[in-house]
Amino acid sequence: MKFDIVIVGASTAGLHAARLLAEQGKSVSVYERRPNHNTERRTLIVTRALRKILGEIPEEVTLHQIEIMGVSSSQEETAIHLQDPDPIVERAAMTDLLTRKAVKAGAQIFYGRRFKGLREIPTENGGNAIDISFEHSRVGHPKQETARQTERVLATQAIIGADGVLSDVAVASNIARPPSVPLIQAECPLPTNWKPDDCRVWFDLDKTKYFYWLIPESSSVCVAGLIGEKGLPVRLLLDNFLGKMGLEPSGWQSSQVALHHPRLKPWSSIGDIPVYLIGDAAGQVKVTTVGGTVTGFEGAEAACRAILNNTSYRRELRTLKRELDLHWWIRWALEGLDNKGFDTLIRAMSKGSQSFLSRYDRDSMVPVFWKLIFVEPSLIPVGIRCLLGRISKGTQQSKNIQEDLPEDL
Repeated sequence: MKFDIVIVGASTAGLHAARLLAEQGKSVSVYERRPNHNTERRTLIVTRALRKILGEIPEEVTLHQIEIMGVSSSQEETAIHLQDPDPIVERAAMTDLLTRKAVKAGAQIFYGRRFKGLREIPTENGGNAIDISFEHSRVGHPKQETARQTERVLATQAIIGADGVLSDVAVASNIARPPSVPLIQAECPLPTNWKPDDCRVWFDLDKTKYFYWLIPESSSVCVAGLIGEKGLPVRLLLDNFLGKMGLEPSGWQSSQVALHHPRLKPWSSIGDIPVYLIGDAAGQVKVTTVGGTVTGFEGAEAACRAILNNTSYRRELRTLKRELDLHWWIRWALEGLDNKGFDTLIRAMSKGSQSFLSRYDRDSMVPVFWKLIFVEPSLIPVGIRCLLGRISKGTQQSKNIQEDLPEDL
């Protein structure tokens, strides 16, 4: 088979790209290693920017919405009342919706295909194409062994890798993979007297350099979670947190999540055929919140623009990269604080800064972030404290957020 664009990975970003390209008349195929369209359940909190990308979010995808974003440290807490509520969505339902949209637009989706490799081959008209091989599992009679066949497909215009943080397309195209961290969260009954529209994060630097969270996904159910680090007993830390909060888990959700790094270059080429990575495969994830749903969609749209307009992916990614870089530098600076520093940071957040943060979503901070200094001048000493803390930790500690970064990046 031959297609203009072959997308490896039926992730949300990959499916979004498939729909956009198919709607513009491109022949598009999506190859996914899962045996069908079903994905593991995972509760996600996103920003209002998702509505701009997908239009109105159907009820089947939206679980709930959050109006209050609480932030706590060891001694302080504050609350940001969002002017436009954050939707809580369910990843499996969103994937199902995006699959239907992609198929309706004309994209073809093939399941049970494991990416094996790619190579450049000449075409009859004197050009070139990329021959992509997949291992296809075919299950016959229940008593028969699963037969594995090699399936080949040609991409004549572009390849998009949307196959996650451990992207095989990245390896085959000699593109460095992004760093990553484990994420784990427990599904629990919502605590008694907890407001269903109140999401909260807790910073405790004695336990983790990231944070704990509790996100209501309905008036009776929530998820509580933690971002992991190398060498830390993540499950034990989360169990202790659940016990402290009086939460009884009824289920678990986990995944390996990519992190953005300013030096990532999620593109390459095989001969004249470009290869673009999007979503987790490209590390298009904000390291402040470890959220990548909206930014993954934005990466998909950038790749589509590069293909449709015959422009460079680097150029189309500029706006998104500036946003992700800003979050990287904020994360870098915050690692200069200890628990007392976070107490000072939260204490410095007056009604002015709370109002400011309530108006702008965390996926669009570049155009407005500088204004925060004028709204809340008391944050300037906190920023200086961040920088001094980074210096005191020395060169080795300054590499914390790069600990999984490939050597060739």
